[in-house]
Amino acid sequence: KVLNVYASHIDAVERDSVLVHELAHHAFEERVGRPADPIDEGLAELLPDWLLFSQAAGPEQHISTYPEYEARCGRAARAGRAPTLPWLCSLDYWGFRDDRYDGLGFASSWALMKTLVESRDPEISQRLQPLFTRLAGGQSVRDALEDVYGLEALEPRWQERMRSWSDWEPNWG
Repeated sequence: KVLNVYASHIDAVERDSVLVHELAHHAFEERVGRPADPIDEGLAELLPDWLLFSQAAGPEQHISTYPEYEARCGRAARAGRAPTLPWLCSLDYWGFRDDRYDGLGFASSWALMKTLVESRDPEISQRLQPLFTRLAGGQSVRDALEDVYGLEALEPRWQERMRSWSDWEPNWG
C-alpha cells in the first residue's frame, strides 16, 4: 500500500496529524481486515492527539480534546438530536461524508472512541481488543458493540459525554 499525503498547503502540525490519522486507518485495516467506519474513523481522529501532543504512556491515560467535534456533538445534543448508536452504526463511507449531517458522523464517532478508550468504568474500559476481534470475525459494528459493551449500557454513557459539551443551561430555582 502507498500513502500519499499532499501537504504543501498545511503546516507541519496539521501534516503530522493527517499522517498519523491515515496510518491509524491502515493499522485498523490490518487488524480488522474490513471497513468498520464508525470505529475506524473515530479511532483515526482520536490517536493523533495522543501520539503527537501527549506525554501519557497510553491513550487511556490521555484526555483527548477536539473543540470542533465537541461543539458539533454539543449542538446536536442541545437541539435534542444527539445521535444514536444504531444511526452511527448505519453510516458507511459516504454517510460520514454526507453534507446533510454537517460532520456529525465524524464528531460522534470520535466521541464514541473517546468514551471507549478513556473510560475508567469497568464495564467499558480495556475492551477494545475483543471489539476488534469480533469485527475481524465479520460481526457488524452494531453487533460487536452489543456483544462487547451492551448497547443499553454504552449508549447513555456516550450520549452523556456529548451532552456535556453543550452550552450550559440555566437552572432557575
